[in-house]
Amino acid sequence: AMDEARHMEHFVRSADFHTTASSFGFLVPTPSRPTVGEASDKVFEALSTLTMRSKVVKTRWSVAPVGCTMMPFAIASHRDIGVTAPPPVTVVEETRVAGMDATVLAATDSAGLSAWLGNRGFAIREDLKRWLDVYIAKKWYLVAFRYERPDLASAGTFVPDAIDSQAVRISFPTDQPVYPYRE
Repeated sequence: AMDEARHMEHFVRSADFHTTASSFGFLVPTPSRPTVGEASDKVFEALSTLTMRSKVVKTRWSVAPVGCTMMPFAIASHRDIGVTAPPPVTVVEETRVAGMDATVLAATDSAGLSAWLGNRGFAIREDLKRWLDVYIAKKWYLVAFRYERPDLASAGTFVPDAIDSQAVRISFPTDQPVYPYRE
């Protein structure tokens, strides 16, 4: 939701994760320094009601061309002799929200960010590196969320596979609404 009077966007995210992993994480990029907090899941119930589709049946034929465009991204950098380069990753804030650890990061180098994420258990694939490169080039912040499954109370081996996360709110200053994920 965009608060135009305050130039503040509130991005609310909730998800159900189906996994047997003991931990997992996800990243949310923002164009400016975010604040992170819990949000009510009721916003999704209201949104579902407001956006409920009416059923309309139409028959129509059309031809849709399919294509793929790859645009190369190049990041140029230089160092002045005698000037210390900024660290590749700066931890801006660490907090616990909605049962997850949330770390706000500023990064200047994708290799350094990949190493930082990898050291914290994030799976680093080539497509993730390319995804991160775009946000690093734009000097966006990243919020790294990490969920650790609580130990089971019983000594049994049953591991539930579905995890319903609580809604989180990521708020950040912006002049125009932003969808923070590049597809």
